[in-house]
Amino acid sequence: TYLEQPFFKNAPHFILSCMTPGLKRVFRFGDSGGGIGNYANALYLGAIRHRDLQALAGLRLLEKNLPKSFWLGWMDILWQYPAVDLPEQKFSDYPKYDYCPDLGLVHARESWQEGAAGAMFKCGPLGGYTLNRYRNQNNFKYINVAHDDFDANSFIIFMDNEFIAETDGYSYQTRSANHNTILVNGTGQMVPGRMREGMKFNQPGRGDMTKMAVLTTWFTQPGVLVTEGEASASYPAITKGAKRRPGLNMFRRSFIWVDGKYLLILDRVEAEAEAKISWLVQAAKDVIKVNPDQGLFRLVGRQTQADFQLLASAPVDSIEVVKSTADHRGKNMGHRQLQFTTHGRKHLFATLFNVWKHPSLKMSWKIGDDDEMIITVDGQGFSHTWHCRAPAGKFVPSSIVGEMGNLKVEVDPQKHKLTPPPTH
Repeated sequence: TYLEQPFFKNAPHFILSCMTPGLKRVFRFGDSGGGIGNYANALYLGAIRHRDLQALAGLRLLEKNLPKSFWLGWMDILWQYPAVDLPEQKFSDYPKYDYCPDLGLVHARESWQEGAAGAMFKCGPLGGYTLNRYRNQNNFKYINVAHDDFDANSFIIFMDNEFIAETDGYSYQTRSANHNTILVNGTGQMVPGRMREGMKFNQPGRGDMTKMAVLTTWFTQPGVLVTEGEASASYPAITKGAKRRPGLNMFRRSFIWVDGKYLLILDRVEAEAEAKISWLVQAAKDVIKVNPDQGLFRLVGRQTQADFQLLASAPVDSIEVVKSTADHRGKNMGHRQLQFTTHGRKHLFATLFNVWKHPSLKMSWKIGDDDEMIITVDGQGFSHTWHCRAPAGKFVPSSIVGEMGNLKVEVDPQKHKLTPPPTH
């Protein structure tokens, strides 16, 4: 039957993977608007047909938390009847880390318990790989990417039951400045052939878009997740007009999540010529410059806050906290945004987020041969050292090694390389 299609097997997992700890909020991206719609009852069909007992348990918890998203309640009598004899399973055993290859989405969670921390990292092409494969196979015909954003190599952070590193909503002015990513000479990501930002609905560019943003690696072991994205092709050169800029040869972002300890984000940006790179992060209420000379800042949310440390290799041009352009259906959301701007051709950034509010968390670094980033993270009762070597090719993963006391993390460029879904 139609329920045998992979979509119906994967849809329950995809929806659950987009949920925050506690199963009450959504890790937003594109024009999701922060919800899961109102006919989620249909997800039971796929979970029951494929006997996905963990997904079934998760959907039942989700229905208790978000009943308005399951308004077709009378259909449950039919759709859940085949599950009456299935054994119960605990949702708490559901995977904490997940990866959606079609969209380049990664989620990390401390646990599924309410109040636990989590984060999302995103690096994928407008429309995802499946839609672009259809386009590429049909002479690059028009596809609808109107609900996708220029958010490659962006992240959001969830803690204390709220988003502390924020994103936009259903934006009517889509631009990279709405997200936690970077700007080049003040402008963000664009598609060749449509060199504009701030449109209400994004449109496809010319040719193959699948190389605009690629997730290069995915690595997990108990308590640790490492992933990485390459998004330099999302920043083509602008050669005319007042907003000229060079293109990027590299924009590599490494995302390192260590449960109960910290989130570490490492960036390598290399421009075709000297450029100003603005590193962005935004919060609901404010971003405080605690000690900008030492790279110390604080995200202030509605009910909580999180300190972070930001180190940069290139000369600092400016450190500003401004009103974010992030909007929801045309209304500015009121976020405050840090724009940490450096200038040069090569830019390295290391950012340490104190997601678990350790009293003495700090980071130091040095740049070794061939721009190897050597990061030491010290906290109460632990000292970790990370070595991140520059990648050997456009979509080749970086070599990342973490020395964490008795635990060693090794991300091998060959062993842990992700192969993007075929595009032709």
